[in-house]
Amino acid sequence: MSGPLVKTNDGILSGPGRARLWSTFLAGKEFDQETHPCEFQRVLMRRLRAACWPLLGGLLCTFLTPLALAEPIAAGSKGGADQLATATGKSRRAGSATAVAKRGAPKAKTASSKQDAKKSTAKRTTRKKKPKKSSTRRGRRPKPKPRLPGSKPGKPDTRARQMLTGQHPNHSTAPPVESPELKAMRELDHALFPPSPAPSATPWSTSLRLPQSGPAVSASGLPASGKPSPRVKPAAEPDLSWIAKLNKPDFPVRFEPSVVRYLTYYKTTTRGRARVARWVQKSGRYRKAITKLLRQYKMPEDILWLALVESAFEPTIHSHAGAAGLWQFMPATGRVYGLTVNRRVDERLDPERSTHAALRHLKDLNQRFGSWELAFAAYNMGYGGLLSSIRKFNTNDYWELRRLEAGLPYETALYVPKIVAMAIVAKNCKVFGCQGVVLDKPRPFGNTGADKVSVAPGVTLKDVARAIGDKGDGVAKLNAHVIGNRLPPLESSTRPRRSWTVYVPKGKGKQASNKLPRTGVARKLATHRTRWGEPLARIAAAYDTTVTKLMRLNDLRAHESPRPDTVIFVPAARRSKRGTPSARAAAAPPVAAVPDQDFRYANRRRVFYEPVLGDRLQDVARVCGVDAAELRRWNHLDSGAALQHGMRLQLFIPQDSKPAGVVLHEASRVRTVTVESRPFFDHFVQQRGRKRIEVTARAGDTWKKLSKRYGLSLGMLERINHRSRRSKLAPGQKVIIYARRGLVEPPKSTTVDSDVRPGGEPPKKRRIAGARPS
Repeated sequence: MSGPLVKTNDGILSGPGRARLWSTFLAGKEFDQETHPCEFQRVLMRRLRAACWPLLGGLLCTFLTPLALAEPIAAGSKGGADQLATATGKSRRAGSATAVAKRGAPKAKTASSKQDAKKSTAKRTTRKKKPKKSSTRRGRRPKPKPRLPGSKPGKPDTRARQMLTGQHPNHSTAPPVESPELKAMRELDHALFPPSPAPSATPWSTSLRLPQSGPAVSASGLPASGKPSPRVKPAAEPDLSWIAKLNKPDFPVRFEPSVVRYLTYYKTTTRGRARVARWVQKSGRYRKAITKLLRQYKMPEDILWLALVESAFEPTIHSHAGAAGLWQFMPATGRVYGLTVNRRVDERLDPERSTHAALRHLKDLNQRFGSWELAFAAYNMGYGGLLSSIRKFNTNDYWELRRLEAGLPYETALYVPKIVAMAIVAKNCKVFGCQGVVLDKPRPFGNTGADKVSVAPGVTLKDVARAIGDKGDGVAKLNAHVIGNRLPPLESSTRPRRSWTVYVPKGKGKQASNKLPRTGVARKLATHRTRWGEPLARIAAAYDTTVTKLMRLNDLRAHESPRPDTVIFVPAARRSKRGTPSARAAAAPPVAAVPDQDFRYANRRRVFYEPVLGDRLQDVARVCGVDAAELRRWNHLDSGAALQHGMRLQLFIPQDSKPAGVVLHEASRVRTVTVESRPFFDHFVQQRGRKRIEVTARAGDTWKKLSKRYGLSLGMLERINHRSRRSKLAPGQKVIIYARRGLVEPPKSTTVDSDVRPGGEPPKKRRIAGARPS
């Protein structure tokens, strides 16, 4: 390792030199400044970093590091490098001598020094690290953390998806919420009745024998031995004599094998007894109230347990199919029975109203099918589905339909046995070990536990809470059916009414009625019925307000517009709209781009329609009284594509036609420009502060040079000229540019011609065959 020091071009020692440096360092010897100049300069940098302040040391290292890495033996700089190395060596030896003098001979540590050392060590160990400040700038989103391979994707941004699709789901499509009791019921169904094909022709067992614990071997696959196989003793039949002693519910039941299987599980297993005890306990929430209404409707009281199977007595849950409430109504069925279901009010979540609707529905089904088993099945699978199954198999016996292949859905086949089994359990609590269960405290239902208050539309739940002095969320919990913050107009209700009904804590009804309006509309509010082609911006301009305020008054989400013929809230006081910015913007004539075709009809006039998000071409044609095919031809539309807000469609309607409830713009109040004409480019190109020019390419011009010269991106150049950026420009070739105004002056050879298309021909109006001239 005693070879000469060989240096590379970048100032770093070669292999033998590095080995010699390491041996010298490990032996504790002094470095020679003549043979190790690079190492001495690096030592100097380290000493400077340790001795100077962090800022000063950082600045010195920034300026001196290039010198340290430079070649010290280069021609013309040897003397300077030697002087720097000599000075470095002197300062290093002087510093070491001073340190030794200060240190002196080693001394014994005193007690005080030991205590100080312990304190300093404790301070260092207990010192908390300061949290690192986020390097994210204000207004910028932090970068998402990388996900592990195979991990699930993150949750999407619901608001961004709604803005993109333009569709806002109804409240009936809320995320599904399943209670633990419903989950336990589903797991029990799969355990007792596994959804696998049965070996026999009938998918459901018709015997009362319970399934054995082990698999039954029908054939071993071995060759038969001459000896007869020993007889296997058949399994003992379970003792089911206790079933005959059970009390039956007040609707007719049959002890079918599926019902017996549920009852056996509830009676003989510890988990089954615990589950039925919990279900009986939860029934106390609404048992008295529902039983009272069942007697009022002259229906069997044990129908109460259908609510357990549907929702486990949870009035605010939603299923994956869109059903909601205590009785799991679908939106359409709820509206048929008088429940208001929209994105502002969902009366399926009101226990009292939904119970009235459910009992009426069940009574109608029983009247149609004639048995409660079929009525329960129709409640679960739908009236039409059950009727189709009855006609297909030519039988009206539920238990026979359940036995047949594809007779009933799997869920419906287990739905009725669960209701029957729970009704039997409730009549025989002592047999199933739930006789001492303490029922849950009754919850507010109608006038029980809460007072009803009639209030006018436009009143918020915060107003109700303020009227009774409630600072918590008690009013909101009692009124889970009010989805939005404000009660909507009465026109959004399914049935005619004079006011909305809300619930307040018991004893607070009179106080709330005295402070809240009962009829009419809340103070400072009025109503407006939207029309076709009337966006929120136009309504806000008409009432001298803002779109944000209208959205807040009507609980509208971002980028949402109410559909036509919808009643919304607006400010009651109309101010003078003259001179306001919104009025001036609404009075400005809109610009409509029309196809380069000349449509002329006798006894027709041209009008324009502005679509609102959610409009369909067929609906617009219907309300305007024109043919959908003609509307598509007049505007070059795709019949399958959606209309977008901001479009302006031209229509030719009869001279005397005045469609009701539709906002149409007369042609005299609309500025029309033909697509790709000079006025078209003058309007749309100038809106972005640019000017359309035609440039003649010169020798040496490329797409990149033109992009930099006129401040236009390469992608926009490709889009305008329908040419790839990789294609070559020939001298004299015409290129269309959207140049920035005031930044780049066009060359003298540039000609301005806004009527020329990328193809080189000006647009021409074409007469449409079949259109008669005026």
